[in-house]
Amino acid sequence: MKDNTTTIIAAAQSISIRGDVAANTRTHLQMIERAAQHQAALICFPELSLTGYEMDLAEELAFTLGDERLNVFSQAAKEQGIIILIGAPARSATGLHIGSFLFYPDGKTDLYTKQFLHLGSEDVFFSAETAQRDVIVHLNEESIFCAICADLTHHEHAAKASASKSSVYFPSALISKNGYATDAAFLQSYASEFQLTVILSNYGAPSGGYDAAGRSAIWSADGTLLHEIDGAGEALLIATKENGSWSARTEN
Repeated sequence: MKDNTTTIIAAAQSISIRGDVAANTRTHLQMIERAAQHQAALICFPELSLTGYEMDLAEELAFTLGDERLNVFSQAAKEQGIIILIGAPARSATGLHIGSFLFYPDGKTDLYTKQFLHLGSEDVFFSAETAQRDVIVHLNEESIFCAICADLTHHEHAAKASASKSSVYFPSALISKNGYATDAAFLQSYASEFQLTVILSNYGAPSGGYDAAGRSAIWSADGTLLHEIDGAGEALLIATKENGSWSARTEN
C-alpha cells in the first residue's frame, strides 16, 4: 500500500554565539517558529548548538533534562506543534556528555547522548555514552534515528539504525570545510547500503575554532543527493515526504 501521509522535517543550519545561551535561545526560537510556518513537524539543530561548539565552556554551561533554561523549548514545542532537537552539553549520572535534548508537543522530553567522541579533543572534556542508548523519534510513518557528528564516522552506528528498522538517519553536527567531503561520503554510503534517508544538520558559521561548511543536506535511500544548502549561513533545509517520495528546499 502506498503511503499518502505528508511528513515535513526541518534541518536547522544555525549560527551560535560562543557561550551566549540567551542569544542562542532566541535564534533557536526564531528558527523553530519559521520551521513551523513551513508545516515542519520536527526540527533538528546542530551539535552543541545552544552553547556553540565550545568544549572549554561545557562544564560551566552544562544542562540537565529538567533544567529551567530549557523550559522555553518545551513551551515552543507545545505552542508550535513541533518536535524539537537541541544540541547542548548534558550532565547525567554517567558524566558530562554531548547531548541532543528532545522536546515533544505533548510535554514529553528525552535526551540522546553522543556514543562516539573525537579522540584527543572531545574526550578531554566529555565522556562517551557507554550505555549506548539509542533514541528513535517516531513521526507519522517515519522512525528517525538520532546521531551526533562523530557517531556518523562509525559504520556500526548507522548499522544499528538499519537493524532498528529506522527509515531516517539524522545526524546533528559541526563539520568543517576540510572534513565535509569525507563525512558526506560516509552519509551517502549509509543511505545506499542501509536504504536510509539521511538528513544532516550542520553549523552555518565557525564555532569552537572550526570553520563550518554549512551545506546541510538530504540523501535519498539509494544514496542520491536530493538537496544541499548552498554553502554556509543561516538557513533551514525543509525536507518533505509526499506520496512516498522525499524532496527538499532551502528556506533562508
